[in-house]
Amino acid sequence: MEQRRRVVGDQLLGPVQHLVARYSVCRTFRRQPSGTEAAAYEFLRSLNLRPFGTSDPDRFRSVLDEASNELQVKLPGRSWGFARKSLNVFLRDCLYNVYLREQNHLDQAEYCLEIPLDSIVAEKIRECDRFMPRWRNIRDLDCHTNEFYQVLAAEIAENEGYARVHLDAVWWGRRED
Repeated sequence: MEQRRRVVGDQLLGPVQHLVARYSVCRTFRRQPSGTEAAAYEFLRSLNLRPFGTSDPDRFRSVLDEASNELQVKLPGRSWGFARKSLNVFLRDCLYNVYLREQNHLDQAEYCLEIPLDSIVAEKIRECDRFMPRWRNIRDLDCHTNEFYQVLAAEIAENEGYARVHLDAVWWGRRED
């Protein structure tokens, strides 16, 4: 029997992005100030993913920084760390979704995507370099501390043969072993 490849039309891409946004936000914003989850969901579900579909690290960083700043001002606590984490979780989930990945060329951005940071991921990264800035919490994460962690995460992942965005999946999988 011949397998058919289905092409998803625009009428389905919107709902798929909404679903990925809802799922990403639910995991990211547990126990956060009232209104945080709704604000993040509204932002992510309508985010234009096309500009993220680039293999140019500088271009990708610029788009990610701009989106982080835009989301930050929409969040009740105005936390850059929460904004960045929610974007990173959402973009990773979009990369893992075949329809959103193909439509927005996110496969090109695989090595630009960041690992979503939290205390567990930060501790795993610090195991490789104890001179890393001490992790405080996601609420207080700033762009400079994020950059330190992301650079080392990229080196760790490169030594393993994959992009840093996948470290979270690898480390989560090991938690359950």
